[in-house]
Amino acid sequence: METLICPQCGAQLDETHVTGGIVCCQYCNTQFRLHSASPPPPTPRFATYVAFESTPSAPAPRQRSFSSLIILVVLAAVGLPLYFALSRVNRAVSNTMDSVQQAINSAQSSANSIRSAANSMANSAQRRVNSNTATPSPTPSSRTRR
Repeated sequence: METLICPQCGAQLDETHVTGGIVCCQYCNTQFRLHSASPPPPTPRFATYVAFESTPSAPAPRQRSFSSLIILVVLAAVGLPLYFALSRVNRAVSNTMDSVQQAINSAQSSANSIRSAANSMANSAQRRVNSNTATPSPTPSSRTRR
């Protein structure tokens, strides 16, 4: 019997713990392979029927095209009226904005006219004031005594 040493904990093991070329340490449960032993035989693998079944969640191609058609019809039934309604709203907003812009332009034109009239009146009043101060008032020396 050959004495083995565990590579993990260093414990001395005997060959009674060898199974198929693999040694299991009785102290730390580390498993390691003996160099002189041949690898363990491969375990047989069996294919099951489940691996070849198609997944139930994938619809058949005919169902897929029918559901796509239904989705297309629903989108058209909802999308087209929504598109036309939004285009009407867009035109109404555009017309309202044009009307507001015209009102703003009219108000600015009126304000300019009022400003021009006020400036004209102010200039006229200033000319009257200037003409009144330009003529000298009669002085007491120029008056005749009675």
